Amino acid sequence: MAIVVEHSVNVASAPETVWGLLINVSSWHTWWKDCVEANTADFKMLREGSTISMVVQPKHQKMTLQPVVDLCTEGKSLSLTHRSPGIQSTVVWTLKSSPIGVRVSVRGVFTGINVLLMRLFRQDDIFRFSLHGNLRGLKRMAERMI
Repeated sequence: MAIVVEHSVNVASAPETVWGLLINVSSWHTWWKDCVEANTADFKMLREGSTISMVVQPKHQKMTLQPVVDLCTEGKSLSLTHRSPGIQSTVVWTLKSSPIGVRVSVRGVFTGINVLLMRLFRQDDIFRFSLHGNLRGLKRMAERMI
């Protein structure tokens, strides 16, 4: 049983600014409130094949994740996949130019035994709130950088 989360937001900023924030993993904690820390294994900007070591803490539940970049299309889309015994997830950000800046969409698909347990204990809103907070923070930071 999977949990699918989708959110979109218009950002009044240049697509390059938003893209720069997305691929600079070490800055995620400054605009994504659930991200405690994040870095790539080689401490460089994201590219296909990059491995990220990150700690997220939505609500009071701290999780250490190690997603790998599946797709990194310059200025258009970024896809990360995490696989562990308890949870498998894929999160994709997509950017589209719009008349007022850029339309940013995020889609997350979460599966695994931990996801099933979270659903049973009615904790599955964590994924929705975390990705929604991710987009809100990204929008806020990108618009400040104008």
